[in-house]
Amino acid sequence: MKLTITTLVIVEGSYIQGIFHSLEEHPGKAYQELVDQVENEYGYDADKDHVPLHFKTIQDLKKLLLNSYTIYTYDYAGGFIINDTIDYIEIYEIEIEDEPFDEFLGNIITYASEKDLFENLRENLIRMDLTKGADDQYYDYSPSQVEAILFGILQLTPEHQDIIVIDLKKHLKSFIQDKDQAEEMITQYTCYYNAIKRWESNHKETEILHQLEISNLLEQLKNN
Repeated sequence: MKLTITTLVIVEGSYIQGIFHSLEEHPGKAYQELVDQVENEYGYDADKDHVPLHFKTIQDLKKLLLNSYTIYTYDYAGGFIINDTIDYIEIYEIEIEDEPFDEFLGNIITYASEKDLFENLRENLIRMDLTKGADDQYYDYSPSQVEAILFGILQLTPEHQDIIVIDLKKHLKSFIQDKDQAEEMITQYTCYYNAIKRWESNHKETEILHQLEISNLLEQLKNN
């Protein structure tokens, strides 16, 4: 019998302030159970401001991302808009010093349900302006936002996929046709657009995944 135990250790300075456990197999449910335990113990809303947690080891990263139950997306440069109205959302900041993972930065955003992910992707599309920068790498543009949406699409139901894909294609096409934009970004967004078109015809996840920064991260996790 396989038993899954998720443990939260609260450390202040060099002292362990509390240890909490959950036997829930689903990461989102386990997270919420741990939050409830902390709130009951300390009397505050531990999830109110979505304070980022930190990945310090490769094993921690593997445990979350290679778990088939985890619903998540990856924002490598801060361009993705986090929906603070979603209750069961968690942000993990990657801070691993071991090679080759030291080159991967940004945040993993996890969700308790497919619906929560869908709502957050839809909010990003509503507020999206590809001609304005929002991330920490491309100050004039936000490819990390686009990539976070693309990766999220692969985890949605077919009905929700159609809604997100239609809107994202409109944004990308409008940008590609704007000759005043940087040639480098037009080329990059054209690659995204063409990948979506290929995925629509054959529904092979690799058509989209191979265009994304997270594909390199997942490959390294599988090989280490």
